[in-house]
Amino acid sequence: MSQYDLDVLRKKFELELAREELEESRNAKSQVRMMRDAEGNYGYVYTADANAVADAEQNYEDKLHELQVLNTNYIK
Repeated sequence: MSQYDLDVLRKKFELELAREELEESRNAKSQVRMMRDAEGNYGYVYTADANAVADAEQNYEDKLHELQVLNTNYIK
């Protein structure tokens, strides 16, 4: 197994961790808002923190870019 293979596997692992973090941040309902429904009744709506989701998306995109750069450098 070459150093390149090890690097690719490490980057893929980091990418998978970032994907899991993104899914968890999307599913984490940490904020509560009051909303009025069609009948005029108020109810609570639980939503994910938009900043946490944005940070996780950026982290995922960064890891994906690192993997692409590694592959591009190897091809050169």
